[in-house]
Amino acid sequence: MTTVPTGSALRAARRRDRRVYTRSHPVLFALLAATRRRAVTRVGGAVLVHGSEPYRQALTRIPLDRTAAGTTGGGGRGPGPGGPPVVQGGTRPVCY
Repeated sequence: MTTVPTGSALRAARRRDRRVYTRSHPVLFALLAATRRRAVTRVGGAVLVHGSEPYRQALTRIPLDRTAAGTTGGGGRGPGPGGPPVVQGGTRPVCY
């Protein structure tokens, strides 16, 4: 049988989680704290978003580079036998 944590146990768990997160990513949380008054902030190539509606807008309005290195599009053009697994033109490479 599972017991429901009390209010003080929940507060202690949140403090512990916050301490772990802020110590593991101090620069990220410092940036988030410094930009919390703005809905969206661009820092170099990164976008810091506060709130669910600005998050949705950022996901739908920011153009994506689908051929950049580290993406599935860029990975398909990278070194390897046969090129990409699926070609948008409709032809597929022969698999052996």
